Amino acid sequence: QTQLAQSDRWRARHGFSDTKSLSNGQEHYIGRIKCHRQVLSVMIRDASAAAFGPNARRAVITLFVTTLVAYTDRGALGVLVDPIRAELGISDTQIGALQGLGFGLVYAFAALPLGRLADLVSARRLLIGAVILWGLATLGCALSATYTELFIARVAVAIGEASLAPAMMILIAAHLPEQRNALGNGQRVR
Repeated sequence: QTQLAQSDRWRARHGFSDTKSLSNGQEHYIGRIKCHRQVLSVMIRDASAAAFGPNARRAVITLFVTTLVAYTDRGALGVLVDPIRAELGISDTQIGALQGLGFGLVYAFAALPLGRLADLVSARRLLIGAVILWGLATLGCALSATYTELFIARVAVAIGEASLAPAMMILIAAHLPEQRNALGNGQRVR
């Protein structure tokens, strides 16, 4: 049996919706949130069993909420394009640079060394540091008065969020049994 077939059977058995068939971007986003909520309920049920450790439920909920906030934060700039453009007097090219170069490219390149760092230091401490950096950088985005300040703050947000995935994968592996690691990691990263 292929891994894909096993995954499809598991999703059907647990009633997960298929978000790939949605055509509208917003419906896709809402579908992903619903899917994550369904995955969370299965993970909490599994984590609540005594064999999985006393902190598993709290860890799963914390990781889920952190991921949900990260996805929301990534999409916030897209919603606020017009007010940001009006307030800072910036062009479409500069907005594109904020989303592409300032966030996407930095996020992609920062994830590699931060993944290695997550292996070398405590993943819990890295996650805490990442959330603090990302939170302060988001505050910096809100308080920025110039395009340069906003760009620098957005780069800091990207570095903070790039730390989340490797740290969360290590924490999921530490708190969930081996047979549920793929569920936690696969659904969180999608």
